[in-house]
Amino acid sequence: MAAVADHYQSIITLNTAVVAISSDTVLTHKIFCDISPSARKVQYPLIADQNNTIAAAFGIMTNQGKSQRATFIIDPEGLIRHATVYPNEVGRDVPELLRILQGLQYTDLTGFLLPAGWQPGQTGIKPALDKAGQY
Repeated sequence: MAAVADHYQSIITLNTAVVAISSDTVLTHKIFCDISPSARKVQYPLIADQNNTIAAAFGIMTNQGKSQRATFIIDPEGLIRHATVYPNEVGRDVPELLRILQGLQYTDLTGFLLPAGWQPGQTGIKPALDKAGQY
C-alpha cells in the first residue's frame, strides 16, 4: 500500500483513480493507519472486503479461501485492461504499473502498438501487416 501511496500524485496526474481493497476489517484499517507512518500517506479509499466478495468476483481467491494480492487497471468503460496477481513473497512494482498505464493511455490516444521495453516519451509502432515480426 505504501508504495502506491508514494506514487499517488503521479497516478492521479494520469487522470486515474486509485482504490485499495483489503480483506481486513475497517477497524484493522484504522489501527494500521494510526500506527503505520507509511499507511498515513494513503490518500485514496481503502475498502474492507472481509467476506472476500470482491476478491472472489475478480477471481483472486486461493484454494485455501484467502485472497491474493493483485492490481487491476480498469478503463472508464469498466474493461479490465491489465491484471497482475502477486506471489505473497513479491511486492508490487509501481513504476512498472505506471508504465503500463501510460502505455495503455498512449495506445488508446494514438492507435500505435508498443514494443518490448517501451518507455513513456518514446514513439510506438504503427500497426501494419508488412511490419509483422520486425519488432
